[in-house]
Amino acid sequence: MVELTETDAELVEDLKQRFERQFQDPVHSQPVDGGEYVWTVPRWSTEDGVTHIFGDLEPAVYEALVDALNQESPYWVYAEDLHVDSR
Repeated sequence: MVELTETDAELVEDLKQRFERQFQDPVHSQPVDGGEYVWTVPRWSTEDGVTHIFGDLEPAVYEALVDALNQESPYWVYAEDLHVDSR
């Protein structure tokens, strides 16, 4: 576990909230068969999702953010992938 300054800890919490506005825990959208998710959209690792949204972060902030998110889920669904064009 990385020791963060109070400012960095606040930044990690802000980044976590921003991440969760764009990515969802698969438990909210993906069906399960035999105890395993049936991925109906691409599966994103926490690391890939964080890099996709935020690019390069200070290593300590990146590690703390990934650790916090991985406590919720190691894989995520990009919210935009859930929106189907109904034209």
